Amino acid sequence: MTVFPLRTRITGGPAAYEPGASPRTWYVELTNTTLRPCRGIHPVIVLTDRSGGLVPAQVRMAFTAPPGRAERPVRPEHTDHREVVAVLDDATDPAFAGFTVPAGGTLRVPVRLAFAPGAGPDEVTATAAVVQRRGDDGDWVGTSPPYRFTLTAPAPPPASTPAHPPASTPARPPATRPDTPPPLDTRPTSRPSPPPATVTETPPQSPSPSPPPPGRSPHPAESRELAGTGHRVTSRLLPLAAGAAGCLAAGAAALALTRHRRRR
Repeated sequence: MTVFPLRTRITGGPAAYEPGASPRTWYVELTNTTLRPCRGIHPVIVLTDRSGGLVPAQVRMAFTAPPGRAERPVRPEHTDHREVVAVLDDATDPAFAGFTVPAGGTLRVPVRLAFAPGAGPDEVTATAAVVQRRGDDGDWVGTSPPYRFTLTAPAPPPASTPAHPPASTPARPPATRPDTPPPLDTRPTSRPSPPPATVTETPPQSPSPSPPPPGRSPHPAESRELAGTGHRVTSRLLPLAAGAAGCLAAGAAALALTRHRRRR
């Protein structure tokens, strides 16, 4: 078993990622087991998916260096072994020469990871291979145990809300019928006959009917209607000659970093 000067592990990562969701944060934890500082440290993140369908365009990754400073986006690359690799480096900042892990100390590098909506579902393994750059060369100084997680199926689109039917106009109430006047009394009104005259023998006059009382005119009813209411930060990486995550060759990892640094 190889003993590396940096004890490396990935911590704080979720067990599942939803494609299209916001990035999740985890850490590459580097512990220096020597009595000297380790400078020029560059973790290389290797993602291996079970189906082999994961492509760099579906991976969103960024890191913070030094921890607490501005976030630096990373552009992942593909290898000949259908792995996606990302060097935690910043090609836009020549002053960034990698991380320094103090003697006997521990450094935690925050990494933000997300996946595009077209990714998954799948099972993915992430491994951190750590390279220490020495001029134009480099040494493999650490590797992490595998961090396994699931890419869930894309969330279904929200169900469309059925359109509300237009508000119906309330039915009109039946028109109010006008008051029906009582039937007119057409019978003549009788008046008493005058008493017989005592002076002349004029015959009594026949009683004449009085005109009927005028009928009451109907009043029309009122009808009413109701109213209704990363920018590009890395150059092309040389593919890492690794058959599976966690089994990167030291020379391949160092060569990938060297090629990446030369093209900055």
